[in-house]
Parts: sequence; C-alpha cells; structure tokens
Amino acid sequence: MTTTLAAPRTCRAPRTRLLWTLRIEGMPGRVRGSVEKHMLLLPEGEPGEVWFTRWQRRPDRTYSCRETIVATRAEIEVFAQAIDRLAREENFVASLTQGSYDGPHVY
Repeated sequence: MTTTLAAPRTCRAPRTRLLWTLRIEGMPGRVRGSVEKHMLLLPEGEPGEVWFTRWQRRPDRTYSCRETIVATRAEIEVFAQAIDRLAREENFVASLTQGSYDGPHVY
C-alpha cells in the first residue's frame, strides 16, 4: 500500500493554542493602565517566561505597541472585545490578528 502526500498515514490534530498579534497605535498615555489591566485576561505564559508590554512613545505623546500572544480562540475573545471597546471609547487604533502559520516553528 502506498501513501500519497494528499492523504498522509498519520494526521496531526489541530493546535488549540494559536499565535495572535496585537497592534496598538495612537493610544493616549492615560489609557495604558486600562490596557494593561485587560491584558490580565490573557493566559499565563510558560513557567519562567518573563512577559511585559513593549510600549513606544511617539512624538505626538501617544503610545503604540506590537505584542505576540499565544492563546486559544476562547481565551482571546474576551480580551479582544474589551480592547475593541476601549479603542472606540478612547479613539485609538487596536487590532488583533491571527498568525497565518501554525506550528512550533512560529513560537
């Protein structure tokens, strides 16, 4: 019996934890604490992992960041809704996109 590439003999189960990218632009400095509070909704990292938000201050006194998050769809949903609501209320841009690749090589 032969196995084709289209129908491999063993099939990897889909990963439940996905790679996400959070981008924030034009956020007023006074909102940083609120965003950090919402980040507490995210899952904890691996043991020993040190994680912090890398904020960049822009010349117009707003803040931006680009963070990679590893979480399931269910874990990210509450966070995404909270950040979206905060961005609309405080007039800044926030986006959360799922990575286009899956697997250990992207972590």
